[in-house]
Amino acid sequence: MGLSVGVVSIEYLDEPGGPVDAFLKTLLLNPDYGLDEDDDGAWGGGWAGNSFHEFERATPTGQADAWCDNTNLDAASRAALLDWLAALPWQGDMIMLHLGE
Repeated sequence: MGLSVGVVSIEYLDEPGGPVDAFLKTLLLNPDYGLDEDDDGAWGGGWAGNSFHEFERATPTGQADAWCDNTNLDAASRAALLDWLAALPWQGDMIMLHLGE
């Protein structure tokens, strides 16, 4: 088995506000929100109001869809959230996010 080593650099984004902010706070508190038990499209961990999570592109989109359904988010806010996710600086189909309070 090989060893993977990576250097993490953080480029902080402007505070998204609105439904994006509320969705990301949900992920900070419950990173497995909306995921099936056997979903392996994400991994991460957190401590003291901070977390790192690596996602395959489809995973946070599915989580956002579930969150929008559960919060009865209107169509315009849902579109804004999904557009924000799509516009993240994905590397291929992967991204690592630092979420912090």
